[in-house]
Amino acid sequence: MVTGRYSQPYSEFKTIQFDFQIVVQAAKSDLRPTIPAKCPPAFVVLIQALLHKLQSERPTLAQIEQSLNGIEATYNNDPATWDSCVASR
Repeated sequence: MVTGRYSQPYSEFKTIQFDFQIVVQAAKSDLRPTIPAKCPPAFVVLIQALLHKLQSERPTLAQIEQSLNGIEATYNNDPATWDSCVASR
């Protein structure tokens, strides 16, 4: 959703060869995927919150909805800036 194209999750970590390694590394080493540099800041904040190590610190569904509604409103106010993130890849 963030990049607009499919890429294998965690592909930037060359030591991960099998899907189960993602689970192990995420649990034991707090490994998280790299967020693309061109990702709009509002999405970065939301993604980081969703990937928080502690479940109790992750946003609720209502908070996610509120964030996404805010992101949509920001996009609607300035679509050219957001669209440039996709076009510049």
